[in-house]
Amino acid sequence: MNENKLIEEYWRDCCENNFSKETTVLFFYLLYRYRRDRQEIISVNPAALLSLVSGYTVTAMKAASEELQSRGYVEYTPANESCTSGKYRFLKTGTVKKGK
Repeated sequence: MNENKLIEEYWRDCCENNFSKETTVLFFYLLYRYRRDRQEIISVNPAALLSLVSGYTVTAMKAASEELQSRGYVEYTPANESCTSGKYRFLKTGTVKKGK
C-alpha cells in the first residue's frame, strides 16, 4: 500500500465531498495502527477507540466505518457476539470511489 498516495486521495476526495470528523479521525487512526503494527488486518475495539476520542458515540464511529467502506478506502467487518473488535483492511489505492 502506498500510504502517501492514499492520504493524498483522501484529502482530494474530502475537498470534493466532505467526510465527517469521525470518519477523518478513524481514517488516520487506522493509518497510524497500520504503520505501527504492519498488519494487513487492523482490529479495533469500539470502546477502546472511543476512550481515545471524547465526544464520539458508537453510532458515529459505526457510520464512519461504513462511510470509509462505501467510499472504497477500507473493507470493514463490524464487531459481533463472537468478536468484540471490528476488523479493517485498507484497500489498494485507485479503488477510491469519488463522492456518494
